[in-house]
Amino acid sequence: MLAAGLAGCATTASEPGPQDPEAAERSLALADSQSAFGYESPDWGTPFWERLSEKFDRAQASGANAPAPTDDTLNPTPHDESMTPYRGTPAIATAAAAGATETGSAGAARPADGLAPSVALAWQGDGATPAALAALSQRLQSAGIVVVGPNALADAISDAPGCDELARPDCLASMARYPAPRLLLLAEPAGDALSITTYDTQFGARYSAARLDRQEAAPQAMDTLVAAERRRLSIAPWFTRSFAERDGQYYLAAGQAQGLDVGDRLAVHESGALVRGPAGQPVVWEPGPRSATLVVEQLLGANTSVARLESGTRVSPEALLTVLDGR
Repeated sequence: MLAAGLAGCATTASEPGPQDPEAAERSLALADSQSAFGYESPDWGTPFWERLSEKFDRAQASGANAPAPTDDTLNPTPHDESMTPYRGTPAIATAAAAGATETGSAGAARPADGLAPSVALAWQGDGATPAALAALSQRLQSAGIVVVGPNALADAISDAPGCDELARPDCLASMARYPAPRLLLLAEPAGDALSITTYDTQFGARYSAARLDRQEAAPQAMDTLVAAERRRLSIAPWFTRSFAERDGQYYLAAGQAQGLDVGDRLAVHESGALVRGPAGQPVVWEPGPRSATLVVEQLLGANTSVARLESGTRVSPEALLTVLDGR
């Protein structure tokens, strides 16, 4: 049985090897020239705006190596590949009617506002999904995270350009719109182990790989990985995006499984400020001004909903939608 280890460096793929778990937070920024968005913090008891303010203050106070805030346009750095958001509209009728096929969430650790972030799991090996990956899915759900399983993910992105390779920047950008997982956990065989690399679909970051025993991962290794994913989700408030618009109705990649309900009100943010650490990893995202307000009118299955504008004039495909206080 192999304990979780972190492998690879932030800029290139490398052979996995054990590292301190905190090294998972070092990442490569694959800059997304359109996006600067985030998700719900695991610190369920504190309002997200207070957590963001504290993180931003700590970052600014860190001296000469302090990360600098950037606006919504994130210019690629040397050796980075810019991300091109998918401009198409995924087919939604079948997915909406079918609901949450192979998508699950356990409510035991839901935040106080009842909203849960999403992650996607993908298996890049031959044969059936390994037992350890199925066990990881259960652990993530028990932590209050909605999981898009390998088959559900494959169905959702089957017509998306560039997704013959899931880690391609254009595929990650498409995935960020629909089915809109904040993180993609890409599992590959590594001898008797699994190598699991995490990609932030919205911020364009790749984190160092973790290793799990392929058949029966140690509970401590599972806990370490789940804790790392929750930290990565904590850099910004819960959000979703609109992946299609028809006759003034905006289709959202979040629904009952994430905790949305009819009547919930969402703030539309067309911009925001992303703070990156010295190594380029996302540290905190702060929403920009509210440009419009949406009201959820209908839930379509577990992971899709429909909303209409309450105020404002438009919602762009790149806009981040955060929940308003009191919903």
